[in-house]
Amino acid sequence: MMNVTIPLDAFTVSIKQKPRLLTLNQWNLVSRAKRGMYTASGYKKRVENRIVPILNQRKVASDETYWHFSWYLKDKRTDLDNISFMQKFIFDAAQHANIIKNDNLDQVSDIRHTFITIDKTNPRVEIHVGKQI
Repeated sequence: MMNVTIPLDAFTVSIKQKPRLLTLNQWNLVSRAKRGMYTASGYKKRVENRIVPILNQRKVASDETYWHFSWYLKDKRTDLDNISFMQKFIFDAAQHANIIKNDNLDQVSDIRHTFITIDKTNPRVEIHVGKQI
Protein backbone atom coordinates (compact mmCIF):
# COMPACT_ATOMS: atom_id res chain seq x y z
CA MET A 1 0.00 0.00 0.00
CA MET A 2 1.22 3.49 -0.78
CA ASN A 3 0.02 6.81 0.57
CA VAL A 4 1.57 10.04 -0.60
CA THR A 5 0.70 13.74 -0.56
CA ILE A 6 1.68 16.09 -3.38
CA PRO A 7 1.23 19.85 -2.95
CA LEU A 8 -0.66 21.40 -5.84
CA ASP A 9 2.21 23.88 -6.26
CA ALA A 10 4.04 20.99 -7.94
CA PHE A 11 1.61 21.36 -10.86
CA THR A 12 2.14 25.11 -11.26
CA VAL A 13 3.84 26.57 -14.33
CA SER A 14 4.25 30.12 -15.58
CA ILE A 15 1.84 30.79 -18.45
CA LYS A 16 1.87 34.32 -19.84
CA GLN A 17 4.01 35.29 -16.84
CA LYS A 18 1.38 34.14 -14.33
CA PRO A 19 1.59 31.03 -12.16
CA ARG A 20 -1.14 28.59 -13.20
CA LEU A 21 -2.03 24.99 -12.42
CA LEU A 22 -1.38 22.86 -15.48
CA THR A 23 -5.00 21.75 -15.81
CA LEU A 24 -6.62 20.38 -18.95
CA ASN A 25 -7.75 23.84 -20.08
CA GLN A 26 -4.25 25.28 -19.62
CA TRP A 27 -2.72 22.28 -21.39
CA ASN A 28 -5.03 22.78 -24.36
CA LEU A 29 -4.30 26.51 -24.57
CA VAL A 30 -0.55 25.94 -24.51
CA SER A 31 -0.42 22.95 -26.84
CA ARG A 32 -2.56 24.62 -29.52
CA ALA A 33 -0.35 27.69 -29.77
CA LYS A 34 2.41 28.01 -32.35
CA ARG A 35 5.16 25.57 -31.30
CA GLY A 36 2.87 24.80 -28.38
CA MET A 37 3.57 21.06 -28.19
CA TYR A 38 7.23 21.84 -27.45
CA THR A 39 6.19 24.25 -24.70
CA ALA A 40 3.63 21.80 -23.31
CA SER A 41 6.24 19.03 -23.32
CA GLY A 42 8.61 21.27 -21.35
CA TYR A 43 5.88 22.05 -18.81
CA LYS A 44 5.10 18.35 -18.46
CA LYS A 45 8.77 17.55 -17.75
CA ARG A 46 8.95 20.37 -15.18
CA VAL A 47 5.89 19.11 -13.33
CA GLU A 48 7.06 15.49 -13.43
CA ASN A 49 10.51 16.52 -12.16
CA ARG A 50 8.82 18.06 -9.11
CA ILE A 51 6.71 14.96 -8.46
CA VAL A 52 9.36 12.23 -8.91
CA PRO A 53 11.33 13.17 -5.74
CA ILE A 54 8.11 13.02 -3.72
CA LEU A 55 7.39 9.54 -5.07
CA ASN A 56 10.95 8.19 -4.77
CA GLN A 57 11.52 5.41 -2.24
CA ARG A 58 7.88 4.31 -2.47
CA LYS A 59 6.74 0.91 -3.65
CA VAL A 60 3.52 -0.52 -5.07
CA ALA A 61 2.90 -4.27 -5.21
CA SER A 62 1.85 -5.74 -8.54
CA ASP A 63 -1.67 -6.50 -7.24
CA GLU A 64 -2.17 -2.93 -5.99
CA THR A 65 -3.95 -1.43 -8.97
CA TYR A 66 -6.50 0.83 -7.22
CA TRP A 67 -5.58 4.52 -7.26
CA HIS A 68 -7.62 7.00 -5.21
CA PHE A 69 -6.95 10.73 -5.56
CA SER A 70 -8.29 13.04 -2.83
CA TRP A 71 -8.11 16.65 -3.98
CA TYR A 72 -7.95 19.63 -1.61
CA LEU A 73 -8.28 22.70 -3.81
CA LYS A 74 -7.39 26.35 -3.21
CA ASP A 75 -10.75 27.56 -4.54
CA LYS A 76 -13.77 26.49 -6.59
CA ARG A 77 -12.85 28.32 -9.80
CA THR A 78 -11.60 25.32 -11.80
CA ASP A 79 -13.84 22.57 -13.14
CA LEU A 80 -13.19 19.23 -11.51
CA ASP A 81 -12.58 17.42 -14.81
CA ASN A 82 -9.78 19.89 -15.55
CA ILE A 83 -8.21 19.18 -12.15
CA SER A 84 -8.42 15.40 -12.51
CA PHE A 85 -6.43 15.67 -15.77
CA MET A 86 -3.36 16.25 -13.59
CA GLN A 87 -3.38 12.53 -12.77
CA LYS A 88 -1.57 12.15 -16.11
CA PHE A 89 1.52 13.82 -14.66
CA ILE A 90 1.32 11.68 -11.51
CA PHE A 91 1.17 8.41 -13.46
CA ASP A 92 4.03 9.45 -15.74
CA ALA A 93 6.12 10.52 -12.72
CA ALA A 94 5.31 7.19 -11.04
CA GLN A 95 6.78 5.44 -14.08
CA HIS A 96 9.93 7.59 -13.97
CA ALA A 97 10.27 6.87 -10.23
CA ASN A 98 9.97 3.12 -10.99
CA ILE A 99 6.87 2.75 -8.85
CA ILE A 100 4.92 1.28 -11.76
CA LYS A 101 6.23 -0.13 -15.02
CA ASN A 102 3.39 1.32 -17.08
CA ASP A 103 0.06 3.03 -16.50
CA ASN A 104 -1.82 0.45 -18.55
CA LEU A 105 -4.61 -1.78 -17.18
CA ASP A 106 -2.14 -4.28 -15.74
CA GLN A 107 -0.82 -1.62 -13.34
CA VAL A 108 -3.79 0.73 -12.99
CA SER A 109 -7.24 -0.85 -13.14
CA ASP A 110 -9.34 1.45 -10.97
CA ILE A 111 -9.08 5.23 -10.61
CA ARG A 112 -11.21 7.27 -8.22
CA HIS A 113 -11.27 10.99 -7.59
CA THR A 114 -12.75 12.63 -4.53
CA PHE A 115 -12.88 16.37 -4.21
CA ILE A 116 -12.76 16.83 -0.46
CA THR A 117 -12.84 20.50 0.44
CA ILE A 118 -11.27 23.89 -0.09
CA ASP A 119 -7.96 24.34 1.71
CA LYS A 120 -6.50 27.76 0.88
CA THR A 121 -3.43 27.26 3.05
CA ASN A 122 -2.46 23.73 1.92
CA PRO A 123 -3.91 22.77 -1.49
CA ARG A 124 -2.82 19.22 -2.29
CA VAL A 125 -3.67 15.82 -3.67
CA GLU A 126 -3.47 12.82 -1.38
CA ILE A 127 -2.96 9.56 -3.25
CA HIS A 128 -3.80 6.14 -1.89
CA VAL A 129 -2.73 3.10 -3.88
CA GLY A 130 -3.86 -0.33 -2.78
CA LYS A 131 -5.60 -3.52 -3.74
CA GLN A 132 -8.76 -3.21 -5.75
CA ILE A 133 -11.87 -3.16 -3.63
